[in-house]
Amino acid sequence: MKKLIIFALLLCFVSCQPAFGVVESVAVPERFTPNGSLTTFNFTFRLVNQSDLTATLRTDSTGGDDDLTLNVDYTLSATNNDFGSGGTVTFTTAPASGTTLVLERDMERSQSVNLIQGQAMPAESTETTFDKMMMSIQDIDKDLSFAITVPHGDPTSALSLEVPNSILRASKFFTWDSDGNPTATAALTTGTASFSSYGEGVVDKTDAGTTMAYLQGIPVFNVKNAAYGAAGDGDGAGAGTDDTAAITAAIVAANAAGGGEVNFPPGIYNISSVITVLANVTLKGNRATIYLLDNSDSDMFGVAASNITFDGLIINGNKANNAASAGDSITLSGTVDNLTVKNCEIFGSAGNCVGFAGTMTNLKFLNNNFHDSASGKALLSMTLTGADTATNSEFISNRFSGSIRGMSSGLSTATPRWIDIRVIGNYFENIDSTEGLSLEINDYDGLVVADNVITDGWRGMSFNTFGPGHATITGNLIKDQLNWGMELSSANALGGIDVTGNTIENCVGGIIVGQATGNDFNINIVGNNLIKAVSGATFSVINFRGVRNGNISDNTIYIDDADSGGCINITNSASGTAADSIQCSNNVIYFSDTTRTATPDAIFISAANKVKVSSNLISIGDDSGTSGFIHLNSDTKNDIWVENNTIIYRGGSASSNYGINLTSTDSIGIYIKDNFIQNTAVGIDTTAAKGESSNVSVTNNTVIDCTDDVLTNIGHFRGKVLSYENSAVFYENELVYY
Repeated sequence: MKKLIIFALLLCFVSCQPAFGVVESVAVPERFTPNGSLTTFNFTFRLVNQSDLTATLRTDSTGGDDDLTLNVDYTLSATNNDFGSGGTVTFTTAPASGTTLVLERDMERSQSVNLIQGQAMPAESTETTFDKMMMSIQDIDKDLSFAITVPHGDPTSALSLEVPNSILRASKFFTWDSDGNPTATAALTTGTASFSSYGEGVVDKTDAGTTMAYLQGIPVFNVKNAAYGAAGDGDGAGAGTDDTAAITAAIVAANAAGGGEVNFPPGIYNISSVITVLANVTLKGNRATIYLLDNSDSDMFGVAASNITFDGLIINGNKANNAASAGDSITLSGTVDNLTVKNCEIFGSAGNCVGFAGTMTNLKFLNNNFHDSASGKALLSMTLTGADTATNSEFISNRFSGSIRGMSSGLSTATPRWIDIRVIGNYFENIDSTEGLSLEINDYDGLVVADNVITDGWRGMSFNTFGPGHATITGNLIKDQLNWGMELSSANALGGIDVTGNTIENCVGGIIVGQATGNDFNINIVGNNLIKAVSGATFSVINFRGVRNGNISDNTIYIDDADSGGCINITNSASGTAADSIQCSNNVIYFSDTTRTATPDAIFISAANKVKVSSNLISIGDDSGTSGFIHLNSDTKNDIWVENNTIIYRGGSASSNYGINLTSTDSIGIYIKDNFIQNTAVGIDTTAAKGESSNVSVTNNTVIDCTDDVLTNIGHFRGKVLSYENSAVFYENELVYY
């Protein structure tokens, strides 16, 4: 019984003693982000001694580590100096921003407890010893987590992770052998190496694009290669080596290999005679310059073959030192298929920048800069003669400037020569201001001209053909021209011309169709924006001359000049061909308040048959002269309808203008109905129509607030049947006076 009591007391004594320490989890590095001002950082892992903590400051930008020293760089503290649950690191100087602070434990691998046989075994010392052992094991596990390890599934029979000794591995690379064991491999040394011809070709390339072409199997021929010997040492003024023969040799080699890229490293390459570009060859420039030497008096490149590309070259024709008209920068002849000229600058030609001739298909001119050809020469001379034709060609995103012509082709025969041609997104500027044409395409069939900008020249666009071609002209901006913005002629062109969505601004004239011979079919001027702010007394905004089956609709016209050039004219051609079957509707015509000595007619019709003028809005500003806002002239022919138009004069007291003025004396069938006229001097004047005209009908019109209190001029007629030699009828008109 006594023994049981003593054992129970011992159990009670032991169970009532405090636990000296428990190590529950692995202490991993704790990381902190200093901000340049914070000096204290708290950590949560247990320490036995302060010296067991290591502090490292890592520079984020370089990855460099700085090991910090206790009681020099920092101090440690804890509540009651007990680091069983962590503590605080306090820095003497705050760590800088852009660094990372790493705090971790690194236990001293030692055991200082000495247990003596037969003496007491203190619990605290024993527990501390066990805790240090466990924390040391945790530290070792932590260190092993940063070591290279092999998977447990690797075979062990051939596996040996022992590295070679220091002598064997000195100045060598750490590598792995065929069994996956570490080994040492000798480092590469400098010296010569042997290349295959393919490898030599890769090393020989001068830019990434050329290297890629070579790797893709496209042979590349560097003109500076010793086999050809181009120097590219010109200075742009005539000094340096003549590279004509070297460039020709590289082209011949590329052609003989079945095709390839003739590459020009950066430099100026002088030539003295024409270089013939053979089939399947690309001339790649890297902005290299080809310079025509003084007094060469020659074309620069001749193309009479297929599958040829000019890419990234600067071609300088040196026109100041070569005979005028001596040659073109690029001249085409013979049969040419699949020619591409892109990313080039071509200028200073003694002749044209590019001259076209022969049978040509699939031409592409993309993103080039053409400028400053010789006097009287075009940037692109596109006049074709004889059996010459060009099919399926495109001119996209090019720039043209400084010449008498931009893109220019003369008018020759009834056979279309430019077939399926697209002129899109080009920019034309500063084309000769005395007679220059920015964009002239003739003898076409299937022409698309879209989204081009033409500025600062003489005449913007000109399109003429004798054949049955069709043209679409849309989305272009034409401004600041000293002649017509656009000239169209398509005699017998049954396909017609569609002009839509263009803006013509500050040109002396707007759009003229059929100026000379007339007989132009199917011309549609629809949805354009025309602004006329430049004086030009004989130039109208839209001029239909001898057009047959035409449409002028949905256009917005703003006039801010002080001349009398006219707005919409529908009349005969210079050769006398009458206009026929014309629709003029839904246009908005606005004259500013600029004072004019003679306001031009808003819509003028003369020598025309079957014309319908309907649903137009005409608003006129100040006017000091005589005009008929819709004027049917003395030569007006037959079947003219003027209906549902709104005519408003905003200029105050009007003395002698007319809302609708009929001066035709020999017309048959004039129908004026359902119009609204306000504030003009005279609403509708038909006095001059009493001659040989017949079937003149004026019905259901509204005339408001006009200066003269009559409908038909100066008291002669008051809404009653008139007794003409033929019949003219006025009835059911509404007069409103205030």
